[in-house]
Amino acid sequence: MTQLRWTDDCEVGISQVDRDHRYLLQMINRIIVLAESGRMKHMDAWQARLNEYAASHFMREELLMETVIPEWPERAAHIKEHRNYWIWLARLDMNSDPQMMVEFLRSWWMKHILGQDKAMGQALQARGLH
Repeated sequence: MTQLRWTDDCEVGISQVDRDHRYLLQMINRIIVLAESGRMKHMDAWQARLNEYAASHFMREELLMETVIPEWPERAAHIKEHRNYWIWLARLDMNSDPQMMVEFLRSWWMKHILGQDKAMGQALQARGLH
């Protein structure tokens, strides 16, 4: 399974958010390696670490949106996407298929970073944040 690569396209232009995203992708890559090797016990531990970091990351983004761009029209949809992540993740946990979990993580994070987070980054940069 292909690991995620950080490219310039992934940059949202907000240093803390970009640092978070790099770290999240590194964690997902670790989960990919563990899934490929069948090391499920270790994969579960890394998934728990990813969940903890993702929760903190979502809180940081939501605080930035609330304090810097509260009137941003896409803010509510962005926050809803964060909430939906946990719903989809819980459904996958019940299924306990490591390949499905890895595919979900890979596709959700890249789509979210390249879509909603890029748009958020542009709105924050328009307010002078970097």
